Amino acid sequence: ATKDLEVGNCYNTVSEKSGGKEPVGEVTVVDCAKAHTYEVIAQTTFGEDIKELPNERAIASLGQGFCLGEDFTKYVGIESGKTNYQVEYLTPSKDTWAKGDRKISCVVTQGDKSQVKGSAKNSKK
Repeated sequence: ATKDLEVGNCYNTVSEKSGGKEPVGEVTVVDCAKAHTYEVIAQTTFGEDIKELPNERAIASLGQGFCLGEDFTKYVGIESGKTNYQVEYLTPSKDTWAKGDRKISCVVTQGDKSQVKGSAKNSKK
């Protein structure tokens, strides 16, 4: 599940096309040297003081602010404004929030979602 992803994990999502035993929407972690679509570059969590899942606008603001900031620069090696990567973020759903999931994961992917081999870490791309 996306809540189990860690910084540095490269992964592919399970789609109806990719088949396999996992449900659609689940993720398969792979070695970054192998073909993959996504890589986790940073993570943070919502504070314990936040009792309700924030609305989508608040989540988007937090996700973009965190994922495009210094954590991106530290991991990839250049500022997010100069990257070739598309930056996305994974946040808790209502269901996972109710189960205690508070993690926000920042991920990079190619704009066309094509697979790549090798890590984004220090790639300066």
